[in-house]
Amino acid sequence: MRRLLFALLLSLGALPPAAAQTDINALLNETQRVRREGNRVQLIWWIPDEYWEASTKGEAAANPQQLRSLLKLVDGYMIFAAVDAELDARLSLRSRPPADLAAGFQVLLSDGTRLQPVAEAQLSPELRSFFKVMRPLIAGMLGQLGQGLEFIALPGRQAGGARVADPLREGRFTVMLDQAKFEWRLPLGSLLPPVFDGKTGEQFPGDYRFNPYSGDALKPQRPAQR
Repeated sequence: MRRLLFALLLSLGALPPAAAQTDINALLNETQRVRREGNRVQLIWWIPDEYWEASTKGEAAANPQQLRSLLKLVDGYMIFAAVDAELDARLSLRSRPPADLAAGFQVLLSDGTRLQPVAEAQLSPELRSFFKVMRPLIAGMLGQLGQGLEFIALPGRQAGGARVADPLREGRFTVMLDQAKFEWRLPLGSLLPPVFDGKTGEQFPGDYRFNPYSGDALKPQRPAQR
């Protein structure tokens, strides 16, 4: 997967810089939300800039001057891949049309701000091309469900330049797809160094503040063995 993704990004002349020691599977678990209700399946995948860094970290390191273009391409946006599909009487998945999917999609920030998707025509030709290349790759990983996958881009920067949702900082946001809610609490532990229990040496994800079993405060360094 990483080599194929690297080749696709390289063909666009754009690759992100390598990220150190990121568990890509843990990152996927933290950024994806799935909701099943009756015959309906909804998948929302938040794809922060850090995902592109982590997904190509080994191969991308050999092309340092080409690695910044993609982050520049996606940096001003909050990007999601989304699927909204329903199983019909013939046991086939019927996916929601792209325009209808985008119309029902919005992001609610913790301060009450509501973000709406950017119209496809307002995206740069380069970003539209990137989505076109990536859509079948990601959709293929989802099987039949992936047939209805669409990319959705929303404004990703505040007026002062700060990211509306920074996966490395404290925060919250909610994706609304019609009346369905998909919530994220930040930071993402998979992007942070692990933390440790000072007494037992147990390791926890970087977004933990306390040992969930003992309530003891966690520390950034593993205690010395006695």
